[in-house]
Amino acid sequence: MLLLLVQGATGLVLAGTDVYMAPLGGAFREWVAGATHDSAMVRPYAPETVNPDAYASMRACRSPIVSIHEFIFSCSWG
Repeated sequence: MLLLLVQGATGLVLAGTDVYMAPLGGAFREWVAGATHDSAMVRPYAPETVNPDAYASMRACRSPIVSIHEFIFSCSWG
C-alpha cells in the first residue's frame, strides 16, 4: 500500500510539472512563469511561454521525483 501511495503522489507531481494538471499544476505554472511571464499564458511543451531559468530550476527539483516514480514502477513489475 505504501508503494502505491508513493507512486500516486509522485505521479501527481509529475502531471503538475509536465502538463500543469491539477492539483499541483497551478503552483508549477506560476513557478515556471517566474517574474517575467504571465502564468495564465504558460502552456505545456511551449518553451516560449516560460521563463527559461525558472523552468530549469523546476526541472532540477523534479529530477529525484522522476527517479522515485520510475524505481517504484520497475519494482512493481519485477
